[in-house]
Amino acid sequence: MPGIIKTSLHQVKSLYLRTLLFNNDTRAWFYATLREYLGSHFPLLGVFDHMQRHGNNPAIQEIARLSKRAIRNNQPFATHYYATGLFTEQESKLLMLGERYDCMDTVTELLLDRDDQVPAMLQILSGSVQWIFMSLIMTAMSIYTLPYLKNYTSGYALFFAYVTFAKSWWPQLAGLAAATFILYHWCMYRLTGPLRRALAACGCFRVYAILTERRFLNIGGVLVAARLPPDEYLRLMETTFSGHRLLGQALQKSRARLKEASLLQALEDVLSPYSYTHVLACTPNQTQDEIARGFHMAARMLNIRLGRTIKAWRSFYTLLFLSASIAITIPFALVSMGMGIEI
Repeated sequence: MPGIIKTSLHQVKSLYLRTLLFNNDTRAWFYATLREYLGSHFPLLGVFDHMQRHGNNPAIQEIARLSKRAIRNNQPFATHYYATGLFTEQESKLLMLGERYDCMDTVTELLLDRDDQVPAMLQILSGSVQWIFMSLIMTAMSIYTLPYLKNYTSGYALFFAYVTFAKSWWPQLAGLAAATFILYHWCMYRLTGPLRRALAACGCFRVYAILTERRFLNIGGVLVAARLPPDEYLRLMETTFSGHRLLGQALQKSRARLKEASLLQALEDVLSPYSYTHVLACTPNQTQDEIARGFHMAARMLNIRLGRTIKAWRSFYTLLFLSASIAITIPFALVSMGMGIEI
């Protein structure tokens, strides 16, 4: 439990820093500069020296300083990136793998194209912000401005009962909502076995599953293109996705299966049937170039699927909170005007 709390606090800190200091524009400049200079065969130490001297962002200067220190200590330049909170653990590992296998151009292009810096739940709720605030504001106004205890009538009894309930139980309701949120995310990251499969069949964890599989395919395409041996490839993927318990277990099974099967056959239990079908369609000869191309094609198809899923959930939450706002506002207005209550 302390380890989970520590990891969660680091993730919150990382999200805060990447939103304010190392936002999308800054990180795009960082990766573009890194790719441009490395493509010109510029030495790494010189690249980060240039960033430290010419970067006008404190995050860039700190990254350059840490990178130079790591290089001088004969370590991968991204060794200390995750500890800063400016990079995710996966980004740090990818940069170290790119340096190790001389595929920095592909890795930086992959990281430059990533569009998942904003959490999926925020993307989903972004279309409902006004209705969420309206629901909360109308509930607060109902609780603190209506003298409801003196005005019970048969016509508005249900509304007043809601106001009484909300005023008396809102701390418990807030605690229940927080506990549900924590439990859901614990199940999303840690739960395995038949119960998870049953919840997934009901539509739970869908966005998380698509995001995870898309990252797997994008990163897998990069490592396959680096022409790694299949066993080394699976080992590196297991290291890269060490924080994903379910995927890590599937990769362990794939490594055991690799002794008597090809790479694609070993990945059958890792990929969803949707993605596995797309990969197979692009790999008639199952060469490494075909597999890398198939991975990138399947990732693009998942992008389309992710967009549709987020759009559907956004519409659902918008309708939900809009209905809640209307359900609270109309009785509030009727009671205020029709019953002569002073607000």
